[in-house]
Amino acid sequence: MNSDLVIIDEPQSFYLGEITASAPETTGSSAIEFKISVNNMQEIFAFTVNVSEFKEIIRFTYYKSRKNELQILAIKNLIKISNSLQLNLQFSEKTISDQEFEEALEKNPEHYIVDVRPIEDEGDVIIIGDILQEVAPVGELESDQVANIFSIEHDSLLKVFQHGKMLPGR
Repeated sequence: MNSDLVIIDEPQSFYLGEITASAPETTGSSAIEFKISVNNMQEIFAFTVNVSEFKEIIRFTYYKSRKNELQILAIKNLIKISNSLQLNLQFSEKTISDQEFEEALEKNPEHYIVDVRPIEDEGDVIIIGDILQEVAPVGELESDQVANIFSIEHDSLLKVFQHGKMLPGR
């Protein structure tokens, strides 16, 4: 048996979407044997992976998953921003009354209002930067627009900028 191989005896679990991978502590080992099962069902397959490769797989998987979450959030927020602009246009053109405007906001705030929060993970700023590079030329969006699109408190975003994290644009 390979001395670098760690056999599962007391598993630790890493939740990867619908897949749970179990492996023991890896201290001092360069390889891990994994036994994979989905939704706590019977073992589907087992494999051995280098620890550094596994860490890279986890980072990549997290990055792709988080990027997808942030893209979906951005689309939902852009829809809310569009709805809000349409409602404001109707109000300014007097096609709806003050009361209808207020009623729309009170009855369906989730259609018009973007909820913002502090940045929980500064790594999100890097992922957001990658997303923006794909969809907007550098400098096209202001930091307050980026904050609103991704549900981030503007001041929280600016603090990350001040600590050396960068986004394309301003």
